[in-house]
Amino acid sequence: MNIKKYRLLRGLSQKEIAEKIHTTQSNYSKYELGSLEPSITTFILLSKIFNVSIDELVGNDNIAKGNRKELLEKISLLTDEECKKLCNYAEGILANRNK
Repeated sequence: MNIKKYRLLRGLSQKEIAEKIHTTQSNYSKYELGSLEPSITTFILLSKIFNVSIDELVGNDNIAKGNRKELLEKISLLTDEECKKLCNYAEGILANRNK
């Protein structure tokens, strides 16, 4: 599981994450150590906090990489005008990420 990696990348403490997902720091620590499995609801909260897919959280990076590869292949087929629209859409997604 990659939750420790994403927590550290965000510069957050275990306590801060535990508060965001409505659990104790002790339980969160157990998630990172792998001695306690988070619920699906907790996985969803963590994926939103870290802005990554659940696949990335649990270490299924190959699925995420496959999705990115497929996306890049499709982007290469777009016209210049379609690429501009896609960039605008991506900027909107990123702007909402910070809200």
